Amino acid sequence: VGYSISGTVEALNCTHPQ
Repeated sequence: VGYSISGTVEALNCTHPQ
């Protein structure tokens, strides 16, 4: 579980919590 650019929880993609 990662965080997308919008700050939402992304279960598939793990990006920066901006």
